[in-house]
Amino acid sequence: MRLTNFHRSAIVAAALQDVPTVNYIEQLRTLINKKVLAFQKANKLDLVEPTRLISSYIHLAGQSFSTTGMFSTEKNTILDSPDVVALVTAHRDQQTRISALSSSLRSVLEGCTTVAQAKQMLPEFEKYFPSSTTALSRSVPVLANVLSDFVKAGWPKQNTRIVQQATPNNKPAKKKAAATA
Repeated sequence: MRLTNFHRSAIVAAALQDVPTVNYIEQLRTLINKKVLAFQKANKLDLVEPTRLISSYIHLAGQSFSTTGMFSTEKNTILDSPDVVALVTAHRDQQTRISALSSSLRSVLEGCTTVAQAKQMLPEFEKYFPSSTTALSRSVPVLANVLSDFVKAGWPKQNTRIVQQATPNNKPAKKKAAATA
């Protein structure tokens, strides 16, 4: 069976799902929320002053974290804290490692044109390959009664000719026979 780009992408995605990862983003969100709340309590920002009513955010690791009531100089204390820096560094290292794994597996699969070749090169990854018994259908699946379902739903609003053709009382075979007679 031919190995397509779709198959290659699916194999890589499935294999990467089995790689253990740590959710650093959630840990980072929890840590930043704790730090912002501690700052707000320490500075008695229960009632936010109009000068602090600006909705501000910290952008880290592709995510945005709310820091409402904090000025930019105050936000920098959170960004520069060692525990936040450690989590961001760990997240980036993990993303780099996953990207490298993805690239290396994809490059091996790019060298294969069939599933059999890929199984010979990567026997450990055989469970991620498509089964050879599954036949690919290149045609669009045909759905029965599509037109009648649309007509029942009120389609089309303006064109009544299609509605008359799709009604079950209409007998197109007799019309053809009458037209030929």
